[in-house]
Amino acid sequence: QLTHFGLEAPLYLTALLPALGLAVLWKFLPATPPVGARPGQSPRLLDPRLRRPMVAAFTALFTVAVGQIVVGFFAIDRLGMTPGEGAQAAGMALTTVGVALIITQMVVRRVMLPPGRMICIGMTTAGIGFGSVLLATGVPTLMLSYFVAAAGMGFVFPAFTAMAANAVQPHEQGAAAGSVGAAQGLGNVLGPLAGALLYEISPTVPYALAAVLLLGVAVWVGRTGKPDREGQG
Repeated sequence: QLTHFGLEAPLYLTALLPALGLAVLWKFLPATPPVGARPGQSPRLLDPRLRRPMVAAFTALFTVAVGQIVVGFFAIDRLGMTPGEGAQAAGMALTTVGVALIITQMVVRRVMLPPGRMICIGMTTAGIGFGSVLLATGVPTLMLSYFVAAAGMGFVFPAFTAMAANAVQPHEQGAAAGSVGAAQGLGNVLGPLAGALLYEISPTVPYALAAVLLLGVAVWVGRTGKPDREGQG
Protein backbone atom coordinates (compact mmCIF):
# COMPACT_ATOMS: atom_id res chain seq x y z
CA GLN A 1 0.00 0.00 0.00
CA LEU A 2 1.50 3.32 -1.10
CA THR A 3 -0.12 5.08 1.85
CA HIS A 4 2.51 3.48 4.10
CA PHE A 5 4.92 6.01 2.55
CA GLY A 6 2.53 8.91 3.22
CA LEU A 7 -0.82 10.10 1.93
CA GLU A 8 0.96 12.04 -0.81
CA ALA A 9 2.67 8.97 -2.31
CA PRO A 10 -0.27 7.93 -4.55
CA LEU A 11 -0.46 11.50 -5.88
CA TYR A 12 3.22 11.49 -6.79
CA LEU A 13 2.83 8.15 -8.55
CA THR A 14 -0.24 9.40 -10.41
CA ALA A 15 1.75 12.40 -11.65
CA LEU A 16 4.66 10.18 -12.69
CA LEU A 17 2.76 7.50 -14.62
CA PRO A 18 1.61 9.73 -17.54
CA ALA A 19 5.20 10.87 -18.08
CA LEU A 20 6.36 7.25 -18.14
CA GLY A 21 3.58 6.36 -20.56
CA LEU A 22 4.57 9.23 -22.85
CA ALA A 23 8.18 8.06 -22.83
CA VAL A 24 7.17 4.49 -23.72
CA LEU A 25 4.91 5.65 -26.56
CA TRP A 26 7.57 8.03 -27.88
CA LYS A 27 10.07 5.17 -27.95
CA PHE A 28 8.00 2.25 -29.23
CA LEU A 29 4.92 3.59 -31.06
CA PRO A 30 5.58 3.30 -34.81
CA ALA A 31 5.19 6.39 -36.94
CA THR A 32 2.09 6.44 -39.15
CA PRO A 33 1.63 8.67 -42.18
CA PRO A 34 -1.28 11.14 -42.04
CA VAL A 35 -4.44 10.05 -43.82
CA GLY A 36 -6.02 12.48 -46.25
CA ALA A 37 -9.30 14.04 -45.21
CA ARG A 38 -12.45 12.54 -46.64
CA PRO A 39 -14.98 14.77 -48.40
CA GLY A 40 -18.10 15.74 -46.51
CA GLN A 41 -19.07 17.83 -43.52
CA SER A 42 -18.16 16.63 -40.03
CA PRO A 43 -20.95 16.25 -37.48
CA ARG A 44 -21.50 19.17 -35.12
CA LEU A 45 -20.56 18.83 -31.47
CA LEU A 46 -24.26 18.69 -30.52
CA ASP A 47 -25.37 16.62 -33.50
CA PRO A 48 -28.70 14.95 -32.58
CA ARG A 49 -27.37 11.63 -33.85
CA LEU A 50 -24.73 11.69 -31.12
CA ARG A 51 -27.04 12.72 -28.29
CA ARG A 52 -27.40 9.26 -26.75
CA PRO A 53 -23.72 8.23 -26.84
CA MET A 54 -22.64 11.65 -25.55
CA VAL A 55 -25.13 11.57 -22.66
CA ALA A 56 -24.05 8.01 -21.85
CA ALA A 57 -20.36 8.97 -21.98
CA PHE A 58 -20.86 12.04 -19.80
CA THR A 59 -22.94 10.13 -17.25
CA ALA A 60 -20.49 7.24 -17.07
CA LEU A 61 -17.42 9.41 -16.50
CA PHE A 62 -19.27 11.81 -14.20
CA THR A 63 -20.41 9.03 -11.87
CA VAL A 64 -17.04 7.28 -11.98
CA ALA A 65 -15.32 10.52 -10.99
CA VAL A 66 -17.81 11.03 -8.16
CA GLY A 67 -17.16 7.52 -6.89
CA GLN A 68 -13.40 8.00 -7.03
CA ILE A 69 -13.33 11.34 -5.24
CA VAL A 70 -15.54 10.48 -2.26
CA VAL A 71 -14.71 6.86 -1.46
CA GLY A 72 -11.89 7.64 0.95
CA PHE A 73 -13.93 10.23 2.84
CA PHE A 74 -16.89 7.85 2.93
CA ALA A 75 -14.72 5.18 4.55
CA ILE A 76 -13.60 7.67 7.19
CA ASP A 77 -16.95 9.26 7.97
CA ARG A 78 -19.36 6.35 7.53
CA LEU A 79 -17.17 3.35 8.35
CA GLY A 80 -15.31 5.00 11.24
CA MET A 81 -11.79 4.65 9.86
CA THR A 82 -8.72 6.78 10.43
CA PRO A 83 -7.39 8.82 7.47
CA GLY A 84 -4.72 6.21 6.81
CA GLU A 85 -7.21 3.36 6.99
CA GLY A 86 -9.62 5.30 4.78
CA ALA A 87 -6.95 5.79 2.15
CA GLN A 88 -6.17 2.07 2.20
CA ALA A 89 -9.86 1.19 1.96
CA ALA A 90 -10.19 3.52 -1.02
CA GLY A 91 -7.21 1.88 -2.67
CA MET A 92 -8.67 -1.58 -2.15
CA ALA A 93 -12.07 -0.51 -3.50
CA LEU A 94 -10.52 1.05 -6.59
CA THR A 95 -8.36 -2.04 -7.10
CA THR A 96 -11.52 -4.11 -7.35
CA VAL A 97 -12.67 -1.64 -10.01
CA GLY A 98 -9.71 -2.58 -12.18
CA VAL A 99 -10.30 -6.29 -11.62
CA ALA A 100 -13.98 -5.96 -12.49
CA LEU A 101 -13.20 -4.03 -15.67
CA ILE A 102 -10.75 -6.70 -16.82
CA ILE A 103 -13.22 -9.51 -16.18
CA THR A 104 -16.09 -7.64 -17.83
CA GLN A 105 -14.05 -6.84 -20.93
CA MET A 106 -13.36 -10.56 -21.35
CA VAL A 107 -17.12 -11.17 -21.18
CA VAL A 108 -18.01 -8.31 -23.54
CA ARG A 109 -15.70 -9.70 -26.21
CA ARG A 110 -17.77 -12.90 -26.27
CA VAL A 111 -21.29 -11.48 -26.30
CA MET A 112 -23.02 -9.98 -29.31
CA LEU A 113 -25.32 -7.27 -28.01
CA PRO A 114 -26.34 -3.96 -29.59
CA PRO A 115 -24.65 -0.93 -27.99
CA GLY A 116 -27.94 0.42 -26.64
CA ARG A 117 -28.71 -2.81 -24.83
CA MET A 118 -25.19 -2.93 -23.41
CA ILE A 119 -25.62 0.59 -22.05
CA CYS A 120 -28.96 -0.35 -20.47
CA ILE A 121 -27.50 -3.46 -18.84
CA GLY A 122 -24.28 -1.75 -17.80
CA MET A 123 -25.81 1.40 -16.36
CA THR A 124 -28.47 -0.55 -14.49
CA THR A 125 -25.78 -2.75 -12.96
CA ALA A 126 -23.56 0.23 -12.15
CA GLY A 127 -26.50 2.07 -10.60
CA ILE A 128 -27.21 -0.89 -8.35
CA GLY A 129 -23.53 -1.00 -7.40
CA PHE A 130 -23.35 2.67 -6.44
CA GLY A 131 -26.68 2.46 -4.65
CA SER A 132 -25.50 -0.50 -2.60
CA VAL A 133 -22.61 1.58 -1.23
CA LEU A 134 -25.22 3.16 1.04
CA LEU A 135 -25.60 -0.24 2.72
CA ALA A 136 -21.86 -0.87 3.15
CA THR A 137 -20.80 -1.74 6.69
CA GLY A 138 -17.11 -2.43 6.14
CA VAL A 139 -14.34 -2.75 3.60
CA PRO A 140 -15.56 -6.08 2.11
CA THR A 141 -19.04 -4.74 1.35
CA LEU A 142 -17.55 -1.48 0.05
CA MET A 143 -15.30 -3.45 -2.29
CA LEU A 144 -18.22 -5.59 -3.45
CA SER A 145 -20.29 -2.50 -4.24
CA TYR A 146 -17.48 -0.98 -6.28
CA PHE A 147 -16.92 -4.29 -8.05
CA VAL A 148 -20.57 -4.39 -9.15
CA ALA A 149 -20.49 -0.75 -10.26
CA ALA A 150 -17.30 -1.29 -12.26
CA ALA A 151 -18.66 -4.47 -13.83
CA GLY A 152 -21.54 -2.43 -15.16
CA MET A 153 -19.20 0.26 -16.47
CA GLY A 154 -17.29 -2.43 -18.31
CA PHE A 155 -20.35 -2.81 -20.54
CA VAL A 156 -20.93 0.92 -20.88
CA PHE A 157 -17.48 2.14 -21.96
CA PRO A 158 -17.19 0.19 -25.24
CA ALA A 159 -20.91 0.59 -25.93
CA PHE A 160 -21.09 4.37 -26.19
CA THR A 161 -18.05 4.38 -28.47
CA ALA A 162 -19.68 1.81 -30.76
CA MET A 163 -23.00 3.65 -30.62
CA ALA A 164 -21.36 6.88 -31.77
CA ALA A 165 -19.58 5.12 -34.64
CA ASN A 166 -22.80 3.44 -35.76
CA ALA A 167 -24.74 6.71 -35.64
CA VAL A 168 -22.70 8.50 -38.33
CA GLN A 169 -21.20 7.88 -41.74
CA PRO A 170 -17.71 6.35 -41.99
CA HIS A 171 -16.03 9.65 -42.86
CA GLU A 172 -17.66 11.26 -39.79
CA GLN A 173 -16.48 8.73 -37.23
CA GLY A 174 -13.33 10.63 -36.26
CA ALA A 175 -15.30 13.77 -35.43
CA ALA A 176 -17.92 11.68 -33.64
CA ALA A 177 -15.22 10.13 -31.48
CA GLY A 178 -14.00 13.63 -30.65
CA SER A 179 -17.48 14.69 -29.57
CA VAL A 180 -17.83 11.66 -27.32
CA GLY A 181 -14.36 12.34 -25.93
CA ALA A 182 -15.42 15.89 -25.10
CA ALA A 183 -18.43 14.55 -23.20
CA GLN A 184 -16.15 12.19 -21.27
CA GLY A 185 -13.80 15.04 -20.41
CA LEU A 186 -16.65 17.22 -19.19
CA GLY A 187 -17.86 14.40 -16.96
CA ASN A 188 -14.37 13.99 -15.54
CA VAL A 189 -14.18 17.71 -14.78
CA LEU A 190 -17.62 18.15 -13.23
CA GLY A 191 -17.74 14.81 -11.37
CA PRO A 192 -15.15 15.63 -8.68
CA LEU A 193 -16.61 19.10 -8.16
CA ALA A 194 -20.14 17.77 -7.79
CA GLY A 195 -19.00 14.90 -5.60
CA ALA A 196 -17.18 17.20 -3.18
CA LEU A 197 -20.06 19.68 -2.99
CA LEU A 198 -22.71 17.01 -2.51
CA TYR A 199 -20.60 15.24 0.11
CA GLU A 200 -20.92 18.35 2.27
CA ILE A 201 -24.67 17.70 2.42
CA SER A 202 -24.28 14.04 3.39
CA PRO A 203 -21.79 11.26 2.60
CA THR A 204 -24.64 9.29 1.02
CA VAL A 205 -25.82 11.97 -1.41
CA PRO A 206 -23.09 11.53 -4.07
CA TYR A 207 -23.76 7.80 -4.31
CA ALA A 208 -27.52 8.30 -4.39
CA LEU A 209 -27.16 10.84 -7.21
CA ALA A 210 -24.86 8.51 -9.16
CA ALA A 211 -27.34 5.65 -8.85
CA VAL A 212 -30.30 7.80 -9.91
CA LEU A 213 -28.43 9.25 -12.90
CA LEU A 214 -27.29 5.85 -14.14
CA LEU A 215 -30.69 4.23 -13.79
CA GLY A 216 -32.38 7.22 -15.40
CA VAL A 217 -30.06 7.24 -18.41
CA ALA A 218 -30.46 3.47 -18.76
CA VAL A 219 -34.23 3.91 -19.02
CA TRP A 220 -33.87 6.85 -21.43
CA VAL A 221 -31.47 5.01 -23.74
CA GLY A 222 -33.76 1.98 -23.76
CA ARG A 223 -36.82 4.05 -24.61
CA THR A 224 -35.13 6.02 -27.41
CA GLY A 225 -33.22 3.12 -28.98
CA LYS A 226 -33.09 2.21 -32.65
CA PRO A 227 -32.27 -1.51 -32.68
CA ASP A 228 -32.06 -1.73 -36.46
CA ARG A 229 -29.32 0.87 -36.61
CA GLU A 230 -27.40 -0.24 -33.52
CA GLY A 231 -27.27 -3.82 -34.68
CA GLN A 232 -24.99 -2.79 -37.52
CA GLY A 233 -22.11 -2.44 -35.06
